[in-house]
Amino acid sequence: MLEEAGAEIKAKPIYGGWLLLAPEGTDFDNPVHRSRKWQRRFFILYEHGLLRYALDEMVSESIFSPE
Repeated sequence: MLEEAGAEIKAKPIYGGWLLLAPEGTDFDNPVHRSRKWQRRFFILYEHGLLRYALDEMVSESIFSPE
């Protein structure tokens, strides 16, 4: 974990935003399934390929600034 944190400090974030995930087993041909609640994740992609994400309820300052 320390190696990952060290790599994160040296790498610049290149993209961040919200990602919506459909629940497992969603059948998009079924109209009832299309209205199911999707899960929202906030993510940051770093230049070396590390992808960090957090649940919608857990997004905080800690994801933006390495400890």
